[in-house]
Amino acid sequence: MLITVAGLLAASQLPIARFPYIVFPVIAASIDVLGRPREAVDRDLTIPVEARLFRLGDRSAVMSMATDRGSLVTGPFNVELSLNQAETRVRHALAGLPVPTGGRVRSGGSI
Repeated sequence: MLITVAGLLAASQLPIARFPYIVFPVIAASIDVLGRPREAVDRDLTIPVEARLFRLGDRSAVMSMATDRGSLVTGPFNVELSLNQAETRVRHALAGLPVPTGGRVRSGGSI
């Protein structure tokens, strides 16, 4: 009986978080090209990158923005996946992506 009371008393002293801190790994793919119309950047770069990221089954959403300087595509992944795992999957998914002359694709993780 004493052990039960002591356990209940100890349990009542534990902190309770209303909103636990959960970190979602977010990966960004930046496609840099200069001098192309935004519509061409969107059609030739943003949409293909989005399509490759959508094929990854462990991401929850993909967001993008295109300008005349390039495109930025971000995708948060499920919390079961570490940032390194998510970044590796994105790099493999973007490998071999055709990029216009002078352009480059970079990907990296952030939290």
